[in-house]
Amino acid sequence: MKMKSFRNIVEAFVRSPNDNLMAKLIDNIEQSPPTDEDIAFLALNLSKSGKSIRDLKGATTADIPSTGGPSSLSTILCPLYLRALGYVVPKLGIPGRPAGGIDVLAQIKGYKIDFTGEEIEQHLKNHGYVHFIAGDKYAPLDAILFEYRKRFNKINIPELAIASILSKKLAAAVSLVGLDVRVAPHGNFGTSFDTASEYSKQFCRVAKILGLKTVCFLSDANIPYQPFIGRGESLAAVYHILTNQVDPWLCNHNDACYAMVNRLIHFNHNDSIVRPSSSVLLSVFEQNLKNQGSSFDHFENYVEEIMNGHNLQLLAPESGFIHVNLDLLRSLIVGIQNKFISSEKLFPDPCGVILKHSSGAYVYKNDVIATIRCSNNLSDKVLIGVQSSIRVMNETFPGIHFKEVTHV
Repeated sequence: MKMKSFRNIVEAFVRSPNDNLMAKLIDNIEQSPPTDEDIAFLALNLSKSGKSIRDLKGATTADIPSTGGPSSLSTILCPLYLRALGYVVPKLGIPGRPAGGIDVLAQIKGYKIDFTGEEIEQHLKNHGYVHFIAGDKYAPLDAILFEYRKRFNKINIPELAIASILSKKLAAAVSLVGLDVRVAPHGNFGTSFDTASEYSKQFCRVAKILGLKTVCFLSDANIPYQPFIGRGESLAAVYHILTNQVDPWLCNHNDACYAMVNRLIHFNHNDSIVRPSSSVLLSVFEQNLKNQGSSFDHFENYVEEIMNGHNLQLLAPESGFIHVNLDLLRSLIVGIQNKFISSEKLFPDPCGVILKHSSGAYVYKNDVIATIRCSNNLSDKVLIGVQSSIRVMNETFPGIHFKEVTHV
Protein backbone atom coordinates (compact mmCIF):
# COMPACT_ATOMS: atom_id res chain seq x y z
CA MET A 1 0.00 0.00 0.00
CA LYS A 2 2.82 2.37 0.94
CA MET A 3 4.71 1.92 -2.35
CA LYS A 4 1.56 2.42 -4.43
CA SER A 5 0.61 5.58 -2.55
CA PHE A 6 4.10 7.04 -2.90
CA ARG A 7 4.34 6.21 -6.59
CA ASN A 8 0.86 7.56 -7.27
CA ILE A 9 1.92 10.90 -5.78
CA VAL A 10 5.13 10.89 -7.83
CA GLU A 11 3.24 10.13 -11.04
CA ALA A 12 0.72 12.88 -10.31
CA PHE A 13 3.54 15.33 -9.59
CA VAL A 14 5.23 14.44 -12.90
CA ARG A 15 1.97 15.08 -14.77
CA SER A 16 1.17 18.32 -12.97
CA PRO A 17 3.87 19.73 -10.64
CA ASN A 18 2.35 22.00 -7.98
CA ASP A 19 2.75 22.95 -4.32
CA ASN A 20 -0.10 20.72 -3.17
CA LEU A 21 1.46 17.56 -4.63
CA MET A 22 4.93 18.46 -3.36
CA ALA A 23 3.46 18.93 0.12
CA LYS A 24 1.78 15.52 -0.16
CA LEU A 25 5.03 13.91 -1.30
CA ILE A 26 6.96 15.32 1.64
CA ASP A 27 4.20 14.45 4.10
CA ASN A 28 4.16 10.90 2.75
CA ILE A 29 7.92 10.56 3.25
CA GLU A 30 7.83 12.04 6.76
CA GLN A 31 5.01 9.73 7.86
CA SER A 32 6.49 6.53 6.43
CA PRO A 33 10.00 6.46 4.90
CA PRO A 34 10.02 5.23 1.30
CA THR A 35 11.78 2.04 0.21
CA ASP A 36 14.96 2.00 -1.87
CA GLU A 37 12.82 1.14 -4.90
CA ASP A 38 10.54 4.12 -4.17
CA ILE A 39 13.46 6.52 -4.07
CA ALA A 40 14.89 5.04 -7.29
CA PHE A 41 11.46 5.52 -8.91
CA LEU A 42 11.40 9.18 -7.87
CA ALA A 43 14.99 9.79 -9.03
CA LEU A 44 14.29 8.21 -12.41
CA ASN A 45 11.16 10.29 -12.94
CA LEU A 46 12.92 13.50 -11.94
CA SER A 47 15.76 12.72 -14.34
CA LYS A 48 13.35 12.04 -17.21
CA SER A 49 11.51 15.34 -16.75
CA GLY A 50 13.95 17.14 -19.07
CA LYS A 51 16.82 16.55 -21.44
CA SER A 52 19.45 13.88 -20.90
CA ILE A 53 23.04 13.78 -22.12
CA ARG A 54 23.61 11.07 -24.70
CA ASP A 55 26.08 9.96 -27.35
CA LEU A 56 29.31 10.11 -25.35
CA LYS A 57 30.63 7.10 -27.29
CA GLY A 58 31.49 4.88 -24.35
CA ALA A 59 33.41 7.51 -22.37
CA THR A 60 33.78 6.81 -18.65
CA THR A 61 31.93 9.59 -16.84
CA ALA A 62 32.47 10.48 -13.20
CA ASP A 63 31.59 13.12 -10.64
CA ILE A 64 31.75 13.81 -6.90
CA PRO A 65 28.71 15.84 -5.79
CA SER A 66 28.07 16.74 -2.15
CA THR A 67 25.24 16.87 0.35
CA GLY A 68 25.90 20.58 0.90
CA GLY A 69 27.50 22.73 3.56
CA PRO A 70 30.03 25.55 3.80
CA SER A 71 33.83 25.64 3.45
CA SER A 72 34.46 22.60 1.23
CA LEU A 73 35.87 23.07 -2.29
CA SER A 74 35.21 19.50 -3.40
CA THR A 75 32.66 20.39 -6.11
CA ILE A 76 35.26 22.63 -7.79
CA LEU A 77 38.50 20.72 -7.20
CA CYS A 78 37.31 17.14 -7.72
CA PRO A 79 36.15 17.74 -11.32
CA LEU A 80 39.61 19.13 -12.14
CA TYR A 81 41.31 16.03 -10.73
CA LEU A 82 38.88 13.70 -12.49
CA ARG A 83 39.35 15.42 -15.83
CA ALA A 84 43.13 15.50 -15.41
CA LEU A 85 42.98 11.72 -14.90
CA GLY A 86 41.09 11.18 -18.14
CA TYR A 87 37.48 11.01 -16.97
CA VAL A 88 34.66 12.86 -18.72
CA VAL A 89 32.94 15.15 -16.20
CA PRO A 90 29.39 16.40 -16.95
CA LYS A 91 29.05 18.57 -13.85
CA LEU A 92 25.35 19.32 -13.50
CA GLY A 93 24.82 21.40 -10.37
CA ILE A 94 22.50 23.55 -8.31
CA PRO A 95 23.42 26.68 -6.33
CA GLY A 96 25.02 26.11 -2.94
CA ARG A 97 24.26 27.75 0.39
CA PRO A 98 26.40 29.78 0.83
CA ALA A 99 28.88 28.62 -1.82
CA GLY A 100 28.39 25.73 -4.26
CA GLY A 101 30.51 24.99 -7.29
CA ILE A 102 28.13 26.45 -9.88
CA ASP A 103 27.38 29.74 -8.10
CA VAL A 104 31.05 30.22 -7.13
CA LEU A 105 32.26 29.84 -10.72
CA ALA A 106 29.42 32.10 -11.92
CA GLN A 107 31.13 35.00 -10.09
CA ILE A 108 33.89 35.02 -12.74
CA LYS A 109 33.22 37.55 -15.49
CA GLY A 110 31.88 35.86 -18.60
CA TYR A 111 31.63 32.36 -17.10
CA LYS A 112 28.61 30.75 -18.75
CA ILE A 113 26.65 28.12 -16.84
CA ASP A 114 23.56 27.69 -19.04
CA PHE A 115 23.95 25.79 -22.32
CA THR A 116 21.86 24.03 -24.91
CA GLY A 117 22.02 20.26 -24.94
CA GLU A 118 24.01 20.35 -28.17
CA GLU A 119 26.57 22.74 -26.65
CA ILE A 120 27.01 20.55 -23.56
CA GLU A 121 27.58 17.42 -25.59
CA GLN A 122 30.01 19.29 -27.86
CA HIS A 123 31.98 20.55 -24.85
CA LEU A 124 32.15 17.04 -23.44
CA LYS A 125 33.26 15.52 -26.72
CA ASN A 126 35.91 18.17 -27.35
CA HIS A 127 37.13 18.95 -23.84
CA GLY A 128 35.71 16.35 -21.44
CA TYR A 129 34.42 18.75 -18.79
CA VAL A 130 31.58 21.25 -18.52
CA HIS A 131 30.01 22.79 -15.42
CA PHE A 132 26.35 23.69 -16.00
CA ILE A 133 23.21 24.48 -14.03
CA ALA A 134 20.13 22.27 -13.91
CA GLY A 135 17.61 25.03 -14.64
CA ASP A 136 14.64 24.17 -16.81
CA LYS A 137 16.50 21.85 -19.21
CA TYR A 138 18.01 19.03 -17.14
CA ALA A 139 15.91 17.41 -14.39
CA PRO A 140 13.63 20.49 -14.20
CA LEU A 141 11.21 18.76 -11.81
CA ASP A 142 14.12 18.25 -9.42
CA ALA A 143 14.82 22.01 -9.57
CA ILE A 144 11.13 22.75 -8.89
CA LEU A 145 11.05 20.34 -5.96
CA PHE A 146 14.32 21.72 -4.58
CA GLU A 147 13.01 25.31 -4.70
CA TYR A 148 9.87 24.18 -2.86
CA ARG A 149 12.01 22.47 -0.22
CA LYS A 150 14.00 25.68 0.25
CA ARG A 151 10.85 27.80 0.58
CA PHE A 152 9.38 25.58 3.28
CA ASN A 153 12.61 24.59 5.06
CA LYS A 154 12.45 20.97 3.91
CA ILE A 155 15.99 20.68 2.55
CA ASN A 156 17.18 18.25 5.22
CA ILE A 157 15.12 15.25 4.12
CA PRO A 158 17.67 12.54 3.25
CA GLU A 159 15.37 10.50 0.99
CA LEU A 160 14.69 13.56 -1.17
CA ALA A 161 18.36 14.50 -1.14
CA ILE A 162 19.23 11.00 -2.42
CA ALA A 163 16.65 11.22 -5.22
CA SER A 164 17.73 14.73 -6.13
CA ILE A 165 21.43 13.94 -6.40
CA LEU A 166 20.89 10.73 -8.35
CA SER A 167 18.37 12.34 -10.73
CA LYS A 168 21.03 14.83 -11.81
CA LYS A 169 23.65 12.12 -12.25
CA LEU A 170 21.22 10.14 -14.43
CA ALA A 171 20.35 13.21 -16.51
CA ALA A 172 24.04 14.00 -16.95
CA ALA A 173 24.91 10.37 -17.85
CA VAL A 174 27.36 10.02 -14.95
CA SER A 175 28.15 6.35 -14.33
CA LEU A 176 30.70 6.61 -11.50
CA VAL A 177 29.65 8.67 -8.48
CA GLY A 178 31.45 9.57 -5.28
CA LEU A 179 29.35 11.45 -2.73
CA ASP A 180 30.91 13.97 -0.36
CA VAL A 181 28.67 13.55 2.69
CA ARG A 182 29.12 16.49 5.05
CA VAL A 183 27.85 15.53 8.49
CA ALA A 184 26.56 18.52 10.47
CA PRO A 185 23.31 20.25 11.53
CA HIS A 186 23.19 21.92 8.10
CA GLY A 187 23.84 18.62 6.25
CA ASN A 188 21.20 16.67 4.35
CA PHE A 189 22.09 13.17 5.58
CA GLY A 190 21.60 13.70 9.30
CA THR A 191 23.52 15.31 12.13
CA SER A 192 25.41 12.25 13.38
CA PHE A 193 27.84 9.82 11.76
CA ASP A 194 25.58 6.88 12.59
CA THR A 195 22.59 8.46 10.85
CA ALA A 196 24.65 9.70 7.90
CA SER A 197 26.18 6.24 7.50
CA GLU A 198 22.74 4.65 7.20
CA TYR A 199 21.61 7.16 4.58
CA SER A 200 24.91 6.77 2.73
CA LYS A 201 24.31 3.03 2.54
CA GLN A 202 20.81 3.73 1.24
CA PHE A 203 22.24 6.13 -1.35
CA CYS A 204 24.54 3.37 -2.60
CA ARG A 205 21.71 0.81 -2.68
CA VAL A 206 19.42 3.13 -4.63
CA ALA A 207 22.25 4.01 -7.03
CA LYS A 208 22.85 0.31 -7.64
CA ILE A 209 19.17 -0.15 -8.56
CA LEU A 210 19.67 2.64 -11.11
CA GLY A 211 22.82 1.06 -12.51
CA LEU A 212 25.38 3.47 -11.02
CA LYS A 213 28.61 2.69 -9.19
CA THR A 214 28.89 4.75 -6.01
CA VAL A 215 30.95 5.28 -2.89
CA CYS A 216 30.29 7.82 -0.10
CA PHE A 217 32.86 9.78 1.89
CA LEU A 218 31.64 11.01 5.28
CA SER A 219 33.40 13.86 7.06
CA ASP A 220 32.71 16.15 10.01
CA ALA A 221 31.30 19.38 8.57
CA ASN A 222 31.09 21.02 11.99
CA ILE A 223 34.78 21.81 11.54
CA PRO A 224 35.85 24.15 8.70
CA TYR A 225 37.55 22.19 5.93
CA GLN A 226 39.59 25.24 4.93
CA PRO A 227 39.65 28.94 5.85
CA PHE A 228 37.94 30.67 2.87
CA ILE A 229 34.17 30.99 3.50
CA GLY A 230 31.98 32.61 0.82
CA ARG A 231 31.59 32.60 -2.95
CA GLY A 232 34.44 34.94 -3.81
CA GLU A 233 36.55 33.52 -1.02
CA SER A 234 36.15 30.01 -2.49
CA LEU A 235 37.61 31.32 -5.75
CA ALA A 236 40.49 32.82 -3.80
CA ALA A 237 41.13 29.44 -2.19
CA VAL A 238 41.13 27.73 -5.60
CA TYR A 239 43.57 30.37 -6.88
CA HIS A 240 45.92 29.73 -3.95
CA ILE A 241 45.82 25.98 -4.62
CA LEU A 242 46.39 26.23 -8.37
CA THR A 243 49.27 28.69 -7.94
CA ASN A 244 50.97 26.76 -5.10
CA GLN A 245 50.30 29.38 -2.43
CA VAL A 246 48.75 27.11 0.17
CA ASP A 247 49.13 27.01 3.92
CA PRO A 248 48.93 23.60 5.68
CA TRP A 249 45.20 23.96 6.34
CA LEU A 250 44.30 24.61 2.70
CA CYS A 251 46.84 22.01 1.58
CA ASN A 252 45.16 19.37 3.76
CA HIS A 253 41.78 20.13 2.22
CA ASN A 254 43.20 19.87 -1.29
CA ASP A 255 44.68 16.51 -0.28
CA ALA A 256 41.28 15.39 1.01
CA CYS A 257 39.63 16.28 -2.30
CA TYR A 258 42.24 14.32 -4.22
CA ALA A 259 41.88 11.40 -1.78
CA MET A 260 38.16 11.15 -2.63
CA VAL A 261 38.99 11.11 -6.34
CA ASN A 262 41.70 8.49 -5.79
CA ARG A 263 39.37 6.23 -3.80
CA LEU A 264 36.58 6.62 -6.36
CA ILE A 265 38.89 5.58 -9.19
CA HIS A 266 40.29 2.72 -7.10
CA PHE A 267 36.71 1.62 -6.39
CA ASN A 268 36.13 1.45 -10.16
CA HIS A 269 39.36 -0.45 -10.92
CA ASN A 270 42.58 -1.38 -9.13
CA ASP A 271 45.05 0.34 -11.45
CA SER A 272 47.46 2.68 -9.71
CA ILE A 273 47.28 6.35 -10.69
CA VAL A 274 49.68 9.28 -10.46
CA ARG A 275 48.36 12.39 -8.76
CA PRO A 276 48.11 15.34 -11.18
CA SER A 277 50.32 18.28 -10.25
CA SER A 278 48.94 21.74 -9.53
CA SER A 279 50.23 22.87 -12.95
CA VAL A 280 48.16 20.14 -14.63
CA LEU A 281 45.08 21.17 -12.63
CA LEU A 282 45.74 24.78 -13.59
CA SER A 283 45.82 23.81 -17.26
CA VAL A 284 42.48 21.95 -16.92
CA PHE A 285 40.96 24.93 -15.11
CA GLU A 286 42.23 27.44 -17.69
CA GLN A 287 40.75 25.35 -20.49
CA ASN A 288 37.41 25.16 -18.67
CA LEU A 289 37.37 28.94 -18.15
CA LYS A 290 37.99 29.44 -21.86
CA ASN A 291 35.38 26.86 -22.89
CA GLN A 292 32.73 28.51 -20.72
CA GLY A 293 33.34 32.04 -21.97
CA SER A 294 35.78 33.44 -19.44
CA SER A 295 39.55 33.62 -18.93
CA PHE A 296 42.21 33.20 -16.28
CA ASP A 297 42.69 36.99 -16.28
CA HIS A 298 39.04 37.50 -15.33
CA PHE A 299 39.41 34.87 -12.60
CA GLU A 300 42.60 36.45 -11.26
CA ASN A 301 41.09 39.93 -11.30
CA TYR A 302 38.07 38.83 -9.31
CA VAL A 303 40.23 37.05 -6.74
CA GLU A 304 42.28 40.24 -6.32
CA GLU A 305 39.07 42.23 -5.84
CA ILE A 306 37.87 39.78 -3.20
CA MET A 307 41.13 39.78 -1.26
CA ASN A 308 41.32 43.58 -1.32
CA GLY A 309 37.76 43.72 0.01
CA HIS A 310 38.68 42.19 3.38
CA ASN A 311 38.43 45.43 5.28
CA LEU A 312 37.46 44.21 8.76
CA GLN A 313 39.42 42.19 11.32
CA LEU A 314 37.98 40.12 14.13
CA LEU A 315 40.29 40.00 17.17
CA ALA A 316 40.34 37.37 19.90
CA PRO A 317 38.65 38.91 22.97
CA GLU A 318 40.74 36.68 25.25
CA SER A 319 43.21 33.80 25.11
CA GLY A 320 41.81 30.31 24.55
CA PHE A 321 40.70 27.75 21.98
CA ILE A 322 38.89 28.71 18.77
CA HIS A 323 35.38 27.31 18.29
CA VAL A 324 33.88 28.01 14.83
CA ASN A 325 30.13 27.46 14.62
CA LEU A 326 29.77 26.80 10.89
CA ASP A 327 26.01 26.48 11.16
CA LEU A 328 25.71 30.04 12.47
CA LEU A 329 28.27 31.37 10.00
CA ARG A 330 26.45 29.69 7.13
CA SER A 331 23.09 31.12 8.22
CA LEU A 332 24.59 34.60 8.46
CA ILE A 333 26.10 34.58 4.97
CA VAL A 334 23.09 32.89 3.33
CA GLY A 335 20.73 35.39 4.98
CA ILE A 336 22.70 38.33 3.62
CA GLN A 337 23.03 36.76 0.17
CA ASN A 338 19.27 36.26 -0.01
CA LYS A 339 18.66 39.99 0.47
CA PHE A 340 20.64 40.74 -2.69
CA ILE A 341 19.08 38.17 -5.05
CA SER A 342 17.45 39.72 -8.12
CA SER A 343 16.61 38.73 -11.68
CA GLU A 344 19.90 40.33 -12.76
CA LYS A 345 21.96 38.80 -9.95
CA LEU A 346 20.93 35.24 -9.13
CA PHE A 347 24.10 34.51 -7.14
CA PRO A 348 25.06 37.67 -5.24
CA ASP A 349 28.36 37.82 -3.39
CA PRO A 350 27.99 40.60 -0.81
CA CYS A 351 30.21 39.19 1.94
CA GLY A 352 32.70 36.56 2.99
CA VAL A 353 35.05 35.50 5.77
CA ILE A 354 38.62 34.21 5.89
CA LEU A 355 39.42 32.30 9.06
CA LYS A 356 42.92 32.72 10.44
CA HIS A 357 42.72 29.72 12.79
CA SER A 358 40.84 26.44 12.69
CA SER A 359 38.58 25.07 15.41
CA GLY A 360 40.71 23.83 18.29
CA ALA A 361 43.63 26.17 17.66
CA TYR A 362 44.93 28.12 20.66
CA VAL A 363 45.03 31.90 20.25
CA TYR A 364 46.06 34.81 22.42
CA LYS A 365 44.09 37.92 23.26
CA ASN A 366 43.99 40.41 20.34
CA ASP A 367 45.22 37.87 17.80
CA VAL A 368 43.46 38.29 14.43
CA ILE A 369 41.14 35.29 14.20
CA ALA A 370 39.26 36.25 11.00
CA THR A 371 39.00 38.90 8.31
CA ILE A 372 35.67 39.98 6.84
CA ARG A 373 34.60 41.32 3.45
CA CYS A 374 31.43 43.38 3.23
CA SER A 375 30.21 46.83 2.26
CA ASN A 376 30.25 49.58 4.88
CA ASN A 377 26.46 49.56 5.32
CA LEU A 378 26.63 45.87 6.29
CA SER A 379 29.73 46.01 8.48
CA ASP A 380 28.04 46.24 11.89
CA LYS A 381 25.60 43.39 11.20
CA VAL A 382 28.24 41.14 9.65
CA LEU A 383 30.81 41.80 12.38
CA ILE A 384 28.30 40.99 15.13
CA GLY A 385 27.23 37.84 13.28
CA VAL A 386 30.81 36.63 12.78
CA GLN A 387 31.62 37.37 16.43
CA SER A 388 28.72 35.10 17.42
CA SER A 389 29.97 32.37 15.05
CA ILE A 390 33.62 32.34 16.13
CA ARG A 391 34.15 32.06 19.87
CA VAL A 392 37.21 31.73 22.06
CA MET A 393 36.65 29.22 24.87
CA ASN A 394 38.56 27.41 27.60
CA GLU A 395 37.87 23.92 26.23
CA THR A 396 39.48 22.50 23.11
CA PHE A 397 37.38 21.33 20.14
CA PRO A 398 36.45 17.63 19.58
CA GLY A 399 38.50 15.69 17.02
CA ILE A 400 37.84 15.32 13.30
CA HIS A 401 36.07 12.21 12.01
CA PHE A 402 36.09 10.54 8.59
CA LYS A 403 34.42 7.42 7.21
CA GLU A 404 33.96 5.69 3.85
CA VAL A 405 30.71 3.89 2.97
CA THR A 406 29.78 1.82 -0.06
CA HIS A 407 27.51 -1.03 -1.09
CA VAL A 408 28.78 -3.94 -3.16
